[in-house]
Amino acid sequence: MFKNKFGIYLHDTPTRAPFSNSVRAVSHGCMRVEKPFQLAEYLLKGHSKWNIDYIKIETGFAGPDNTKVAEFKLKRNELRQGSSYGKTTEVKLEQNIPVFVDYYTAWVDDNGVVNFRPDVYGKDKILAKSLLFKNN
Repeated sequence: MFKNKFGIYLHDTPTRAPFSNSVRAVSHGCMRVEKPFQLAEYLLKGHSKWNIDYIKIETGFAGPDNTKVAEFKLKRNELRQGSSYGKTTEVKLEQNIPVFVDYYTAWVDDNGVVNFRPDVYGKDKILAKSLLFKNN
């Protein structure tokens, strides 16, 4: 989760098929993460308590490393203390990571070609109204 006034979150999904589509507007505003463990590993780099092995064990995707599983089981209650909600475990990052969300329906590519895509969220109408019908 990241702080924003729109209730938008980054999350994994059991529905993997849309990642192979060029148009992936299948969510109601949240952003589906194609490679959640790679993102988690990046975000947890240098974390004093959590690491990618613990995340995989906590989410049920652990490999056969019984040593890591035993280590995690000893630490699990301490790791979850004050930041867990039943089945959900909140892992607080130790540093702020800026998140930038951009939404483009038109852009110029590296070859100088203008590209247009459908405005699936209806934002172009708002922009057009603001730009074209400005009262001065």
